[in-house]
Amino acid sequence: MAADETLRGSTDRPGTGHPSSHCYPSTAGLSRDDHHRVLASDRRRHVLQIVAARPSPVALEALAAAVVAREGDDPADETAREHAAISLHHVHLPLLDEHGVVEYDTDERRIAA
Repeated sequence: MAADETLRGSTDRPGTGHPSSHCYPSTAGLSRDDHHRVLASDRRRHVLQIVAARPSPVALEALAAAVVAREGDDPADETAREHAAISLHHVHLPLLDEHGVVEYDTDERRIAA
């Protein structure tokens, strides 16, 4: 399926104009604007896919390594993992948590679906 087909067409939920809940089930209850905001970032889409596929909770460091690998970088690259972890901790996970898509425990640095 082409990337633009994921965002429209046969995957749309009737009457909503945004991807069906089977693509990202945790976003099903969001408004259209919040849905688009949450899924606007490749990194956040990766996070949702990774967290959905793993037993909860997921440690931030493990999530960062998985995100780096999905983005095509070497997950063994400590600098890439560190930069991903910082981005996830300060930007992406707080936004996902704010919208109720994941639960992010900032003290434990653990993510749950």
